[in-house]
Amino acid sequence: MTDLLTRLRRKGLAVLPILAGALLLSLVLSGLFLLFQWWGPEAWNERLRWLADGDFASRKALLKEYFAGFGDRAAWVFLGVQFLQVLIAPIPGQVTGLLGGFLFGFWPGLGLTMAGLLVGSVTVMGLTRLAGNWLVRRMVPSEIMEKFDFLLAKGRVFDFFMIYLLPALPDDAVCFIAGLTRLSLWRLTLACLLGRLPGMAVLTFAGSSLDADLELAQRVFGAAMLVAMVIWLYDDKIEAWVRRRA
Repeated sequence: MTDLLTRLRRKGLAVLPILAGALLLSLVLSGLFLLFQWWGPEAWNERLRWLADGDFASRKALLKEYFAGFGDRAAWVFLGVQFLQVLIAPIPGQVTGLLGGFLFGFWPGLGLTMAGLLVGSVTVMGLTRLAGNWLVRRMVPSEIMEKFDFLLAKGRVFDFFMIYLLPALPDDAVCFIAGLTRLSLWRLTLACLLGRLPGMAVLTFAGSSLDADLELAQRVFGAAMLVAMVIWLYDDKIEAWVRRRA
């Protein structure tokens, strides 16, 4: 219990700057939202007011309506979003996993999600093989590089598989590091897909359940978040275990 409390206190203090930054970003976005309401087109303002005043079902309908506007290209648009998520990470991969299930159902959504991850991961590792350390230093934060640089010399395919499997670890950044190793790309790609498949399946299932059983989706997502919280608290022990395996 003492160790758990110590970890909670240390992690809480470490996350305070992130929360402060999130609060500042929220204030900035709120200010921009108000400015847009004052000077934006009236048609957009009506849509924003409807979205703010509507219930959860209305918001879901709006999201589906937006993607339905792409017609037969909706799946390609989603693939593009998933590809960019791996390449430059504009939005969390967890969000795209939920979105895929919500928009396309479980099996099509999971297939599209994994296809986007496949193309994005292969592209990232291939570009890293071509550009080398120059690209990795510009795309991967230095603190993540310091934590996982042991993979360059001693990392095995199994170690990459475990990193992709465990939630809350920077798997997109690890794709760049994987490209610098001498391991074969097809083995790294297989480890990436198999490691990410369970987590994406849970998220896609939760997303597909939003229309059918919201309570079930909440339970599945809550269980996944609980596992992620435990791993977040004990990430040092997990990293030490991966290093020992290496």
